[in-house]
Amino acid sequence: VVHLAGMPNPVREAVFHSLWHEQCSLAGPVAAGEPWRMRKLLVQQLSRYVLSLPDEPLEGAWTEASEPSRVSRRLALMLLRGGNNREEADHFFRLAAKRTALLEERVAAGGAGGESSALPMAHVLESLIGPLLELGHNDEAKQLLLRPRPAAAGPRHRLDEAVHAENLGAVLQAGGQIK
Repeated sequence: VVHLAGMPNPVREAVFHSLWHEQCSLAGPVAAGEPWRMRKLLVQQLSRYVLSLPDEPLEGAWTEASEPSRVSRRLALMLLRGGNNREEADHFFRLAAKRTALLEERVAAGGAGGESSALPMAHVLESLIGPLLELGHNDEAKQLLLRPRPAAAGPRHRLDEAVHAENLGAVLQAGGQIK
């Protein structure tokens, strides 16, 4: 299943255009072929789109400003969950982390929705921790785990707090700081 909801319009259009063109060509419809073809096409188009975005947050409210960070993270998750692209996933997670740091600076300076964006900003930052741990980037994950949560973001849900504590425990144990 390829999930196109929430994908940037240029990515969806490129995927549909490619598939539609194949099915409606003068030579007749193309056979189904490789079962992962559509996913590969989506990843390819999304990679192109992500690389075309600036690292700096876009102007505007949260949705517009956070697009480079959010879309980079989504691509990295797709690559990581596919299991065959760990190096590429690592590259795009690092890009997402860089873009997220720039976004955080913009939010702290009052842009991208300012204080009203504190909660989604906290969610974006915390969503990087698990994949960073999975890719073996314990130091980067630890930095995120030890950062204080902004007061404007409100407290974590109890389940989120439990996951946070478990991740922090895993990082500290891996570093030999607890047994």
